[in-house]
Amino acid sequence: SPAYFALLAEVMQSQATELRMNPHQAKKLVEQTLSGTASLIQHSDLTAETLRKKVCSPGGVTLEVLKPLLDEKTGLQSLLKQGFQKGLQRVQELSANS
Repeated sequence: SPAYFALLAEVMQSQATELRMNPHQAKKLVEQTLSGTASLIQHSDLTAETLRKKVCSPGGVTLEVLKPLLDEKTGLQSLLKQGFQKGLQRVQELSANS
């Protein structure tokens, strides 16, 4: 599972630098964002979904970024489901071969 979050951090940092943010600042921003979010999830009674909704300002930048990621057919949830299904298939293959 750490690889999933590392990939997210990688993409966020890469996009920040492509948008002309200093690479060191981009790395720090991503680190602080992931760390702070993990802390909020750990230390509050909020679900991850509720937290996501609470930190999005109506009409704001974050919500705009999330729009394509939340698309039911092509968004992040759909891609993760596909990936997890592939992972389960691989586990089953490895189990059958041992």
